[in-house]
Amino acid sequence: MSLLIHATVTVTGGKDALGACEARLRRLLSSQFLKDEVTEHHGREALCYDLKIEGGIPFPVFAQASQEFPGLEFVAEWVNVAAGEKGRATLVNGRVTGQENERVATLADDEHPVYIEVAPEGRLVLGLTLIRTARDEWRGYALTATRDALVRLVRRPESDAIELYATEGGTEWTHRWRGSLAAGRFEHDALSPPVAIEGAV
Repeated sequence: MSLLIHATVTVTGGKDALGACEARLRRLLSSQFLKDEVTEHHGREALCYDLKIEGGIPFPVFAQASQEFPGLEFVAEWVNVAAGEKGRATLVNGRVTGQENERVATLADDEHPVYIEVAPEGRLVLGLTLIRTARDEWRGYALTATRDALVRLVRRPESDAIELYATEGGTEWTHRWRGSLAAGRFEHDALSPPVAIEGAV
């Protein structure tokens, strides 16, 4: 059985066009039998589609919508654990205007180790990888049998405090846990409003 590819597609542009595009994409995704594999997390300024699909991202569906709504920008980001890569592509007017690909470490002795825990019956309990992005900050990706999230871990050396942020299907930090390893206690907060990933401090 092939591993799932996790991807997000974010659509931005004029509000009127976004509304019409949302309706069109629902029809296109249904016609491709993909409706149950896509979760929608839309905001006032953008449409966001979270996909967990075997065998590849349905680029033709989004390319068709992009061509029908040339004023909108479609940004697809994905992680393919089986291929050991992640990438990003931008579509405007049905054409790819930018693309990036990057290798992802998948072995424990690679530069960015992967932690995997599997239950006796074969269910994935946790898959986790972190990379150090600053002296006291790590970012990564967590996956269970039913959910996945981007994560951010920050250590405050002056107080021994730790903060863990997580996404929930979109491009924003929506959950935060605060505590310390010494105390062994962490408190959870739902961030309202959510914090854009780029704006986290």
